[in-house]
This record gives sequence, structure tokens and C-alpha cells, in this order.
Amino acid sequence: MAKIESKNKQNPKLQQSELKDGRASLYLEFYLGRSETPVLDEDGNQVFYSSWAMAGKPKYQIKHIRKRENLNLYIWLHPRNTQERVQNRNTLALAEKIRFEREQEFLEDREGYRLKKERQRETVRISRLSPTSWGIQA
Repeated sequence: MAKIESKNKQNPKLQQSELKDGRASLYLEFYLGRSETPVLDEDGNQVFYSSWAMAGKPKYQIKHIRKRENLNLYIWLHPRNTQERVQNRNTLALAEKIRFEREQEFLEDREGYRLKKERQRETVRISRLSPTSWGIQA
């Protein structure tokens, strides 16, 4: 059976969902954080815990924010021959490459990637050199 190995620290995660025709559809699941909203009673007052270790602390309802991106890639759940196994292997390798690219884009958008800044510094350093140091006669 073709199954994706789950690695906990990846964002986005490569996931699969089973289809009726014996295949699985591959998609990426991005975790974007969570939101906390206070639990309110009928009167609109905030509810507090009444017992155990949380006594006196306010209750919150937590909602995890996730986004799915369908890859339009499919694998066989029960490959019957070597051709289907090879196809699964190639499809999973392609999906992992796409996942890695999306992870890099996600990090760049979210954290402002450091590699980009280093590349800009290098071009500035090169452009400050005089044309004679490049071997160009003026």
C-alpha cells in the first residue's frame, strides 16, 4: 500500500485522501496558526473554569487555521504491478519537490529569508569594484 510518511515538523505537510477508484489524491496542508475566542454564557459574560488546576482561569475556544492546496497528483493505494509502483515512486518524488518549494516560499513570505539579503550584499560588493579590477581597460 502506498502511504506517505508523516514528518511532524513540516509546514506544509504532504497529505493524501482516498478516492473511490482505488487511488489517493495528494494535497498540501498549510498550518497558519490558531485563533482563541473567549467562551461566553447566555448573558454574554465570560465563562471561567470552576474546578481542578484551571480553577478561576477563563475558558477559550481554540480554532486552528489551515489551508489546503490540491496538487492534482494521484497515486495507487494498492499497486498491482511494477509499472504502478514506479509511477507511485515518481509521483511521490514530484510531490515532495513541490512541497519543498512551497515550504521555501512560505518561509520567505513569513520570516523574510536571510539568503536573499546575503545575495543582495554580494551584488553590491561586486558593483562597487572598479572596472579595472575586472580586467576591463577604460
